[in-house]
Parts: sequence; structure tokens; C-alpha cells
Amino acid sequence: NQVEVSVSVRVEVYESEAGFEALRGEWNALLHRSPTDTVFLTWEWQTLWWHAYHPGVLMIIAVRGEKGELLGIAPWFIDTTEPSERVLRGIGCIDVTDYGDVLADAEHFDIVMATLADVLAERASSFTRLNLCNLREASPTLARLQNALDQAGFTTKIVEQEVCPVIPLNRTFEQYLES
Repeated sequence: NQVEVSVSVRVEVYESEAGFEALRGEWNALLHRSPTDTVFLTWEWQTLWWHAYHPGVLMIIAVRGEKGELLGIAPWFIDTTEPSERVLRGIGCIDVTDYGDVLADAEHFDIVMATLADVLAERASSFTRLNLCNLREASPTLARLQNALDQAGFTTKIVEQEVCPVIPLNRTFEQYLES
């Protein structure tokens, strides 16, 4: 038997750099509860990247739970460098950041993905396509956001962009020496 749990959420969409400041105190704590925890998704990296490049219109989507707790962040922007289209991308997308993704509390991952798909459906006229580049192959976002977007009526396709070689490190220097 499966028990379905319903969680009501609240969405905040930030379209200016004030969004970074509004989420600063909670961003990295959420990242550490997320299966997509990498240095490239820290508040510091995302903010510095945005300040350095800001190639479009910021769209940070924050998903909060019933008690106001931060459950997810989609650090995105609408790329306006090509006049013919408006591509919604992850901050750091294309050749600058090794791993981009969405931050979502592991226990509420599917709720966050479904909420993001709903927000994108509501705002579909503001972008021509979504391109989340540089997601790790093991990222749960690949299948779960794709599923949520398919259910929201989008057409999705996952394309291998490039291969990023990885050497997993031991947790401590002593473990490294023992290996």
C-alpha cells in the first residue's frame, strides 16, 4: 500500500538580484539537504557567476513548504544574448560551471519538480525553450523534472552534451594515503 501525502507549497519568483539576498541565509542549508550538492550550486558561486556574466533576465524560483521552510530553488535566467529566442537556462550554464542543477530537499524532490513544472507552464510565454546544461548523469533532476514537465504538457528531450571525467576523492587525506 502506498500513502499519498499532500503538501501545500508557496512559490516565490525573483527577477532581480534581490532574490540572492532574500535567499542567502537559507540557500546553502538547502543545498546540503539536496542530492545535487556541489560547489557550483552554492550561494557564493551562483551569485558571483551572476554578477560576472548576467546575460539576461534573472528568474530564481523558490519553493517553500507549509511552514515557510525552503524546499527548492531553481537558479535560472532567461538568456537574451540571441535575439531570435529566449532560452531559460541554469545560472552558470554553458562552459563556465562544471555542474548546474536545481536545489531540492531530498524528501520533497518530486513536489519541487512538479511545482517547477507548473510555474514554467504558467510562464511559458516568457521563454522559447528550457536548456539545463551541465547536469550530472546521476542527477535525479534529469528524469524527475522531465517527467513533471511531460505531465505539464511540455515536450522534453535529454541530450548528452559532453562527458566530464570524474575522480572521486576519499573523505580524508588519511583514507587517500591508505588507498
